[in-house]
Amino acid sequence: MKLSEAEVKRSGATSKYLSYETSSVDVEGRAGALKIRFDIKSKGGGTTELYLSIGPKDFDTIAGALSSANRAAATLSMAKELAKQVGLQSSYDTKTRNAAFEEFTNQARKKYEAAASDTEDLDYLVLQKVKKISAELTAGKP
Repeated sequence: MKLSEAEVKRSGATSKYLSYETSSVDVEGRAGALKIRFDIKSKGGGTTELYLSIGPKDFDTIAGALSSANRAAATLSMAKELAKQVGLQSSYDTKTRNAAFEEFTNQARKKYEAAASDTEDLDYLVLQKVKKISAELTAGKP
């Protein structure tokens, strides 16, 4: 997602001034971190791509900085996102539940495939029952 009010500036270690670089900044939430990407001019005349990754342990710090920058705007934005996420919770729960049922079935399948011949029939029956229960629970049947 492109940020609409971002601005990247840079300065050398001995410079008193900041120089504008770009306002084209992308941000996205990926599993485990907030990712921010932008390009700046490189010394050799090309472009340098920069990535900033912010992990979940820093989210409180980011939220605090947002509130310090503009408390009203930050509070409103966080409230809107929280309301959106609460609305998506059922979908998230369904995905999590389905993944758990799939893993449970996979573990039963592995046990069946690794079974000794004297327990193979019983393990096969257990695998079939697990698959049936998982399918019913995934479909929302009691």
